[in-house]
Amino acid sequence: MFISYLDKKKEAYMGIVTEMLGLLMVLWALPAQFIKIHREKKCGVVPSLIALSSTLYVVRAVYAAQREAWGIVIPDTIGFAISLAILTQWFIYRKR
Repeated sequence: MFISYLDKKKEAYMGIVTEMLGLLMVLWALPAQFIKIHREKKCGVVPSLIALSSTLYVVRAVYAAQREAWGIVIPDTIGFAISLAILTQWFIYRKR
């Protein structure tokens, strides 16, 4: 398959964005979730964790689709759907 220079640049950019989002999730969102649970002594959801993981799933799925790595696209799509379900639950139940 012929990939033009711009396509390679776009693919490289998407790879960098994917890596940065993954690092943000590991270094910021997951620790924030851990701290929230520790402080409240109950399990709750940090919206930033769900938002960041949803964004990561979308960007990684787009990147994988560009590389035709369908084995990554399918689980990321499922992960995105689950993240949206959790975020929806957070909006519905946050006032309870």
